[in-house]
Amino acid sequence: MKPTRPLQWLLAGALLFLLQGCFTGRSCDTICIGGVELADCTCHCDQGFSGVDCGTWDTEKFLGAWVLSPQCTDSTGTWAAPADTILISQSYQPFNFELHGLPGLDSVVAKIDAGGRMFTLDWQVLDAASQHLLRGGGAMAMSGDAFDLQYAVYAGDSATVLMVCGGAAVH
Repeated sequence: MKPTRPLQWLLAGALLFLLQGCFTGRSCDTICIGGVELADCTCHCDQGFSGVDCGTWDTEKFLGAWVLSPQCTDSTGTWAAPADTILISQSYQPFNFELHGLPGLDSVVAKIDAGGRMFTLDWQVLDAASQHLLRGGGAMAMSGDAFDLQYAVYAGDSATVLMVCGGAAVH
């Protein structure tokens, strides 16, 4: 006896369903570095990553040497501080980078927020003798070839602001 058409379609559908289960553990050509591999072998990138394999840290464009010519304000007024070359390098911690060359500091770890567009500089001892502290942050949004950096120097009590500096860092 010959199977009827609906039965053939039902058998074919069941076979496809079973075969689909065999392929769920398949290996994709793309390895998702900063994300999750989806069933169609594409990557869904975690926040802060992009690219086909989610391997591009969105803030990589900020790495390298920058010239910062800040304007500073203290109790005596506002003045242009000497230009400093700062170097931004990727930190050993994800979503952080290191700033090298801020006045009085060898290296500062900057923490990038969850959106990847703002960063903060946690309390850093600027001068061991005076116990002055530095704290700051900025916007990672590029405007041309620059980004904004703001920081403040505090007295050792962390409540008294001695100086506020900021400006655009340019490549």
